[in-house]
Amino acid sequence: STSWIWKPKLRQSLKVNKQMIGFNDSWDVIIYILENCCTQLDLESVVTHTNFSSDKINKLLHDKLNIGFKELLNRCRVQVARMLVQNYDFNLSELALKVGFSDVNTLIRNYKKYLNTTPHQDKKQSKWPLWPHALLFNYSSKNISYSL
Repeated sequence: STSWIWKPKLRQSLKVNKQMIGFNDSWDVIIYILENCCTQLDLESVVTHTNFSSDKINKLLHDKLNIGFKELLNRCRVQVARMLVQNYDFNLSELALKVGFSDVNTLIRNYKKYLNTTPHQDKKQSKWPLWPHALLFNYSSKNISYSL
């Protein structure tokens, strides 16, 4: 799993945000997805962890982020993949499995969908490494984005 790379900073950031915006059911779901996005996570795992129905989980995510479970999961995986692409030399098959995608084609398709580039092009165009603490959330615009 790649969570060792980014989980400590993410937890620290979320603790600060929790104090500012208040902890709620949405955060419980989002944090669990973020912490486990590089595993073979599925909606049933989140249902079991949170004791919410799948409909409730999707409603919470749509209300907070305007996206559903699968899209949040894929966006998170792509963001972790991007950090790994820009900082390490993995072959794409290995990278796909490390971030939780079933195969390289799924990784590339989602990379293009959310970043409008391929992992190879992204690595070539990268001017500086993207480190884990760069993964920040912008909930006011209801999307997940990088910030340095």
